[in-house]
Amino acid sequence: MTLQEVEVFKFKINGIEIDSDRKVLTATEILEIAEERSAIPGQANEYVVLGQEREYLSEDEVDIEVDFVLLSVPNAPTQVA
Repeated sequence: MTLQEVEVFKFKINGIEIDSDRKVLTATEILEIAEERSAIPGQANEYVVLGQEREYLSEDEVDIEVDFVLLSVPNAPTQVA
C-alpha cells in the first residue's frame, strides 16, 4: 500500500494561515473555512472576500495560488461599539 501525495495550497485570511487540498475555492467556501477557524467574527454570510487582485462575492472562484492573502470585509454596515 502506498500513500498518495496530496498537494497542499496555503492562503491567509485576516492573517490566519489555512491549508487547502484545492487550488480554487469559491469566496463562500473560503469564508466558511475562515468561520470554522475563528478567522472572522460572526457568520460567513456577513462577509465578502477582498483579495490582492479584486473583491470576490459568494460564488466567485478564487485561485489561491494567485490571490493568497485575503481579508474579510463586512457586506453591510456594522454596529460601532
